[in-house]
Amino acid sequence: MSRKRSSLMFCLRSNSVAEKFDYCPDIPLPSLPPGGAVVKVIYAGACYTEEQLRGTSKALTPGIRDNSILTGFEVSGIIHDVCSAETNGNFNVGDRVIIYPEKHHLTQDSYAEYITVKDVNNLIKIPSHIPLEVAAMLPSGGLTAYNTVLRAKPIVEHMLKSQNCCNILIVGAGGLGLWTVRLAKAFIGGDCNKVHITVADTSVS
Repeated sequence: MSRKRSSLMFCLRSNSVAEKFDYCPDIPLPSLPPGGAVVKVIYAGACYTEEQLRGTSKALTPGIRDNSILTGFEVSGIIHDVCSAETNGNFNVGDRVIIYPEKHHLTQDSYAEYITVKDVNNLIKIPSHIPLEVAAMLPSGGLTAYNTVLRAKPIVEHMLKSQNCCNILIVGAGGLGLWTVRLAKAFIGGDCNKVHITVADTSVS
């Protein structure tokens, strides 16, 4: 009997990051949450952090927004269904988006064909010129670094009012560090004569 694509989906399910995945081909399609959306997952990134977590059942940094809590949560996709309320952020079926993690995602299947988003404010539209495979890298590393840079920007601007230069130290040259370098140069390092960015990483020989 063929699987009904309109009502069923597949997913890879695991009870913890230390366990192997099981392929589940006949999972009911998630219902549209009030005020939210259902997104068809096109790309789900396999983060380097997942390899670090093999053999342990604990996240590297506990917290709702910690993407290391569940695997495959660097997601880009297409809106399959969305609440028709006026407060839906002008999202429409077919929009290309990335998803910022929500609390309920900690208990939701990670590598799944469809995923729910309860608050459309956690959806970000992706311009048509950005491939979805590239956009999938943004929800974790890109947005974490972006948030860090935005928090640091007013501090740097305040310091530059009372001194000639400001030194920024970025610890680590991995994915987060490289995102932070690029974004810091774009948002607060435009005046290269006053803002000095240094990257420290002991893993670089």
